[in-house]
Amino acid sequence: MKTSSCVLIEDIEVLKENDPIDYYNLKRQGVKRLLDVPFYHDGELIGYLGADNYEVNDLIHTRGILETLSYFIGAKITNHNLLRNLDRLSRYDDLTGLHNRNAMIEKVSWMKKSAGPVGLIYADLNGLRETNDKLGHEVGDAALKQVANLLIQRYGIAADDCPVRLPQQCKTPARDGHQGQERLAGHRQRVNSQRQPAR
Repeated sequence: MKTSSCVLIEDIEVLKENDPIDYYNLKRQGVKRLLDVPFYHDGELIGYLGADNYEVNDLIHTRGILETLSYFIGAKITNHNLLRNLDRLSRYDDLTGLHNRNAMIEKVSWMKKSAGPVGLIYADLNGLRETNDKLGHEVGDAALKQVANLLIQRYGIAADDCPVRLPQQCKTPARDGHQGQERLAGHRQRVNSQRQPAR
């Protein structure tokens, strides 16, 4: 199918014996002949653009129009997906899956225009550069992922959330901040104990 430019069924009666389900579905809809043109995304077939009961005398013209339209539909879908991926790359951190600094700046700008108090959770992972230098970036990346997961579990931050959160969105009251600090300290100790070289 990847090398075909269209599917042409000049008379659906040819389907009756080998493909009775499609035949009766088409027959029920009053389809007598069918012209379908595929469109692709990244080389994969993703859909068809078709004309039912096309004018037999105008087949070449109809086919040309459908092939042109299918090309532009496939290109439009590709561009849409590309822009969506670029937007995600510009606003999300690949390592943790959380919103990045760009998304935070955008959110802060939005919150400055809104009324009411807001809260900000700020965390700094101490010793990350030293960890990367001594144990390698894979260990540092793992530490970042673990801390991100801890923040997600503790404060209910989802992948679509920004580090900046409105008070009504935060699942943990401010008075629990000390418990959060204790959990982070405990987590830091566990990470440090895992780094100790074997003797």
